[in-house]
Amino acid sequence: MKKAEELRHHAENCVELAQAATSAPNKRRFERMAEGWKTVADNQAWLDGEDSSAKPHGLDVATQ
Repeated sequence: MKKAEELRHHAENCVELAQAATSAPNKRRFERMAEGWKTVADNQAWLDGEDSSAKPHGLDVATQ
């Protein structure tokens, strides 16, 4: 399994936890965690050259 896929799996797990959450604060917490994992996965995919068209999230990459 590629690292980005593993990270996306963590995001999917957080989505499932958010759906099963019994309180609004916990639901929001897991939703934010899922978004964080998705961002990390996208950045990892970019670093691995899997998606060269995308700019990594949260980074200001200068092109020369």
